Order: sequence, then structure tokens, then C-alpha cells
Amino acid sequence: MTGWAGRASRALLPLAAVSGLVALLDLADWGAGPVRAAGLVLAAWALAVLWRRPLPPATGARPFLLAALVLSLLRLAPALAPSPGRSPNDIGATTARAVNDLDMGRPIYAVPVDPQRDLPRADPGLGYFFGYKYGPLTPRFYAPLLSALGYPRGLYAGNALLLATAAALAALLARRASGGGAALAAAAATLLPGFVPYELFSQGVNDLLPTALALGALLAAARRFGVAAGLLLGLSMAAKPLPGALFLLLLPGTVRAGPFALGLALGLAPYLPDLWRTPRELAANLVLFNLARPPDSTGLVAFLPGWAAPLPALVSATLIVAAAWAYHRGRRTPADLAAVSALVATLFLAGGKLIHRNYLLWWLPLAAAALGALCYREEPSPSPPGSGPG
Repeated sequence: MTGWAGRASRALLPLAAVSGLVALLDLADWGAGPVRAAGLVLAAWALAVLWRRPLPPATGARPFLLAALVLSLLRLAPALAPSPGRSPNDIGATTARAVNDLDMGRPIYAVPVDPQRDLPRADPGLGYFFGYKYGPLTPRFYAPLLSALGYPRGLYAGNALLLATAAALAALLARRASGGGAALAAAAATLLPGFVPYELFSQGVNDLLPTALALGALLAAARRFGVAAGLLLGLSMAAKPLPGALFLLLLPGTVRAGPFALGLALGLAPYLPDLWRTPRELAANLVLFNLARPPDSTGLVAFLPGWAAPLPALVSATLIVAAAWAYHRGRRTPADLAAVSALVATLFLAGGKLIHRNYLLWWLPLAAAALGALCYREEPSPSPPGSGPG
């Protein structure tokens, strides 16, 4: 197939394939954990294959990708309109509660910000699981918006800003790797899925804050800015430990370790007041809670016999280390960085004991950047006459 139809097919089929896979992951929710895990395994396989052998250049794809981006924006627009029927879930509600506790001078990891049904433990210190479950940067980001706009409009306004930022940064990372068409594809893939407006503008989840900061760190590393990469990754982990902690396997070596470590230390500084005031409760809520949390039916582990329950995490960890090793053995180009970042995030989620939609929300922009980098390379611009060696 040639001509207009061929260019349209080449431009839209990879984007359509990723959008279809994301729709499957969205639909395979409670009770369908094995399907969701299998979809992520399929995504990881595709990323690994395309990382080794990217698609040929996508000639003439930009107009079709621009149309897809415009359509995704038009589809997203109604979700931004105010609606009195919206009610954030526990993630959004606990963030607003944490903002209020900070205003009152209370330690957000040692007061009942997030009472638990799965693990109702309120013992002092390392046994206290009723505190806040995100990093200290998250409520401080939303605080001025909640103060100005109230609850939940402040959450939704912050999420609109974060969605635009995440889409832009995914596009910039893809552009750094493969050009302008890749940027359009990454932005469209980030904005198109239907669960995105639901999670951000109904549920009020805040996982795009650590994701946007992590994307900024990846872009800084792709440009070889070591201090900035470390600073942004530290800030991402100060908003939520994941996904940023995964990229500690990748960024040292992509940029010089010394400047990266300096920036990382500065970025992690928001933890210091809580580490000083309530160190054990902070560790309990951000680390021990997630280790002790039981699996649920959104992941594969809940469907396995007890002896096999550790296997998905073990296989996932092994493959993540192998992917990081392969990356550091290679050229470590921006396209490699976009691909391996999405791959390690995909492997991590596939082997997890639960795979909630807010996890998919932080995974999506990483996968979108990899889609652009690996499927939408552009032909190099021809050199002007007389510009070659004399």
C-alpha cells in the first residue's frame, strides 16, 4: 500500500496498537489481574523487540499524528469542565487531609491521615500504617491550589497542570530521541486513553507529580545535565518513591555519578523534616506498608498458590537487572534511555502483587515516550549542497 493511505497506516498503526493495549489494561481491572499482567508482559516484550530493532523511519507521519493529537485534546476537553458530581477516591482525599494536617502543624506520617482496612495497624513507630502514603512533596504541591480553589477543584487543577507537563516532557524526550514526529506520537499516546481523565479529574489521584518529575530527570539525563537529572529524580522520589527509584539503575552512568549524586541529595531534601520528626512512621507508611500489603485481584499474584507467589517479583527483578545491564553495555542514546525506562517500569508493574489504575497512570507517559522514540524515527534532513567536506 502506497501513497496517502500507506502513510496514514504507517503513522497511525503503532499508536492504535498501543492505545488498544492500554484499553485492554484498563478493562482488565478487579478480578482480571492475570489479564492485566499478561498485557504488561506483552508490552514488555514489544518494548524489548523494538529497542533492539526500531521501526523504519515514518515518512510523512506528522500530519496524521498531529490530527491524532488534536482529537485526543478534543476528547479530553469535556473532562476539564467543572462537575458537581465528582468525588475523589482515597488518594485524593488523603492528600487534602495531609494538606490540612500540615497547616495545623501535625506530622503527616504519625497521625491518622489514611486509616487502613487491609492493614489496620496503628502501633507506634514501625507499626503505624495510618499515616500518609505519598512523599512530603505531594501535599506541598497541591496546598496552594487547594487553598485558592478549594476541594476538590484544587486537586483537579493541579492534575490538569501535571497532565500537560507530563505530555510535554514525554514529547520532548521522544523528540530528543527521534525527532518531531516522535514528539507528536508521545503526546497523543499520553492524552488519548479514556482512563486518564477519569483517574485525574474524577478520582483525583496524584501519581503524575512523581511521573512528571521523573520524566524531567530522564530528559535532563538525555541532555547530559547530571545535577539537574539528580535533582529532578530526587524530587520525584520526594513526591512518591516510584517510579523514580527504578531509574536509579539507569541514570548513574548515563550522566556523571558525582553531579548526579549531588543533585539527588538536594532533591531528596524534602524528606528531612519528617525524617527528623517521625522517622519510624515515615518508613512504616512509605516502605513497610507496601511490603506487607496483601495482593489483590488486579495483579497475578492473588491467583497463584502460596509457594508460587514470590515468582513474579523474582522474575521481574531479574529481567529489570538484565535490561539495566544491557543498557549500560550499549550506547546509552536518548532512544535507548526512553526505551529502557519504559521497559523497567513495565516489568516492575507486571510482576507486582497489585496493578491499580493509578500505577498505569504513571506508567503511561513512559510508554508513550518509548513509542515515539522507537516507532516514529524520521529520516535525517539532507545536507544542503556544498556543505560536505571539501
